Amino acid sequence: TGTKRLAEFREQVGETSARIDELVGAATKLELRLSDLRTYLSNDLTADGIKAVSGRIEDVTEDGRKIAVGLGELSKASGQLAERMRAARKPAPQK
Repeated sequence: TGTKRLAEFREQVGETSARIDELVGAATKLELRLSDLRTYLSNDLTADGIKAVSGRIEDVTEDGRKIAVGLGELSKASGQLAERMRAARKPAPQK
């Protein structure tokens, strides 16, 4: 059973690592898109300029919300993983 638990633990660590990589990639893309919008708006901060990129602003807002949800899910999964890690440690010697 120890080997099976270790395999499951490694799988969970791998899944968590993959999810972190996905979120970092999504956050990096979002950061680039926000930077592009900031550059555009710094050159044309008029009503027409804002209207021209309003769809892109809504898109990055939605993408930001998705990343936030993903971080929340990752936080919950990380808590469960941490519990399993603590349970797997050898108990402290008793005095």
